[in-house]
Amino acid sequence: MILLAAIFTGCEKKGQAEFELGQAAIVAQDYKTAIMQFALAANKGHVEAQYQIGVCYAEGKGVEWDLAEAVKWYRKAAEQGHAPAQLNLGLCYYDGNGDSSGLECDAVLHLRSGSYGLIEIKLGGDERIAEGVKNLQALSQKIDSERMNRPAFLMVLTGIGDYAYRRKDGVYIVPIGCLG
Repeated sequence: MILLAAIFTGCEKKGQAEFELGQAAIVAQDYKTAIMQFALAANKGHVEAQYQIGVCYAEGKGVEWDLAEAVKWYRKAAEQGHAPAQLNLGLCYYDGNGDSSGLECDAVLHLRSGSYGLIEIKLGGDERIAEGVKNLQALSQKIDSERMNRPAFLMVLTGIGDYAYRRKDGVYIVPIGCLG
């Protein structure tokens, strides 16, 4: 009754009625109806509906399980400041499901100055080190420098070698024994 009053009085937030129908469908475990209602609300800009679509794709409820699609919807909600969507999007990136590029690093070192460095760990020989360097450089180039600073350094931590050095391209190669 309250929902109908809100609709008829014009107080409804865009997509709110569809979102609430989607929530009711979730409670009834009618996930196909839920995703349909959430989509209607999400396309009107309803941030919580966008997040819920991401959850449905991540859990395979009402739709086929699809993490890439979940990431898409989490990102829409996260860009509007939705904290749970930001968390879930971050977890997808942490698990390597945030994008299809396959680019990631093994560690991010945050410095007190606010800068950071990207680190790859490659315990093999020169081929593995070269692979780590290539990956770090590709990842560094993909960073949107209008939204965040570029890394202060790139480093490959390796299991071989007697000394650390900086390559001509600026990437540090550090044998684990030098961390002593």
